Amino acid sequence: MPTQSARFQVTLSHAELVYLLKLFGADPGVGIDRDPFEALSPEQITTAHDTAAAALRARNLLRFGADQQPLLADDLLCVLSGYVDPVQLITAYRYANNDGLPLAFFGYRRNGDDVIHTRPGDLLHEFTLVHGIEALVEALAEFCGPAKMPARAQPPRKVPAAAMAAARAFAEAGRAGEIVNVLNRAGMAVAEAEVLAANLITPSALTTLTILTKRDNQPPQRRDCVYWQSDANHSALLIVYERGKAAAAQTDAAPDAAPDEVLIADGSEATLRALFNEMAC
Repeated sequence: MPTQSARFQVTLSHAELVYLLKLFGADPGVGIDRDPFEALSPEQITTAHDTAAAALRARNLLRFGADQQPLLADDLLCVLSGYVDPVQLITAYRYANNDGLPLAFFGYRRNGDDVIHTRPGDLLHEFTLVHGIEALVEALAEFCGPAKMPARAQPPRKVPAAAMAAARAFAEAGRAGEIVNVLNRAGMAVAEAEVLAANLITPSALTTLTILTKRDNQPPQRRDCVYWQSDANHSALLIVYERGKAAAAQTDAAPDAAPDEVLIADGSEATLRALFNEMAC
């Protein structure tokens, strides 16, 4: 990731993160898939917390005031505030051919602070406070993987979500002709459908993305996407699932309602940035 953009970076163990969240009155949340404390006794958990506090003090991340109240370093406080209560949350899981478990990337935005959260090892959490959304998007694009962008960018294209679902099902079966047919019936030119079919059939990696924005007194705004890398053209597509205008106009529609449209765009950093700007806090 772009370390030159980092304002602050820290790696926390599971015990340290849980201890710090306890100070906020918060439970472990995003990015924590398992809890090694489940098998521990209350006494063992207390010892783990005490050890975590000592390790944080040794790194000047934590100190205790005269009244024994814990005081956190300012940058660490910004990181944890974003983690506990983000205005905008980004989750990304990257699945590559021949890999086992997916790689994970998380982003948090709150009060002008942008935080990147990755997992460099088992039960380790790396948090990086960066300079703005540009650095966050740059890190996300790097996480998704390098892709050769076409010399002439294609304009984004919308197709019915049902057509894309059928196309992906046919792709899993290797049925390129059926992909072309279903996309063509959805209004896509045959030549364009053939290129998309080749990309869908030969994935090298894909990253599932979710962007959730919370605003005061407004329903949450959510976008679910797939960053699709292909061996066919050594390029990437960003597939964005969204509700159509009619559904979006219904104020009582659930934020996670089933999409009826899919936006297909190139997977460039500029496209990712435009998506974030659309959902700006």
